[in-house]
Amino acid sequence: MKWFRSMLKSGVESMMRNILLLHVNTAYPFR
Repeated sequence: MKWFRSMLKSGVESMMRNILLLHVNTAYPFR
């Protein structure tokens, strides 16, 4: 079950990163 945990961790990290990018883009539009 170690691979499952690592996969979940990477998925959560990528999701958090996407949410952060979305918030940054909405807060400070570059274009």
